[in-house]
Amino acid sequence: MKRLALVALMLFAGCENSRSKLEGSTKGGGGGSGEKADDEQIAAALRGIEGRLTSLEMAHKAVASTEGQQVADRVQRIEAGLVRREEALGFLEMAYAQQKQQQDQQEAQEPDDAAVFAVDISKALAANQSEGPNSALVTIIEAWDFA
Repeated sequence: MKRLALVALMLFAGCENSRSKLEGSTKGGGGGSGEKADDEQIAAALRGIEGRLTSLEMAHKAVASTEGQQVADRVQRIEAGLVRREEALGFLEMAYAQQKQQQDQQEAQEPDDAAVFAVDISKALAANQSEGPNSALVTIIEAWDFA
């Protein structure tokens, strides 16, 4: 609480009721002979500001024109890069289509995994090289060779 009172006292003590530099510089404000000098200072300050503003606008126009050229150059480089990438993608799509066609042809020539094949086992039956009944639904074929 003591700190709050101390801060409030410092704020009130720091405030002054002094006149502003702008007070009395307008017409009818209480000037006199100093009023003309103030008007001349304001006019000079305005002329200086307008001069700086004009120079900044000219500099901005010069920068804007070079930035516009830089942007156009960047756009041109980006478009050239896109054309190269589109050509590369076109080549890759063509190569993929060829590979896909070759793969489809190979798959068409391969037998189906669910296919059922008939195997002639009459020679194996005649040579008595089979095990199990002749009416079995599944036939396992074994082959071997002794050298």
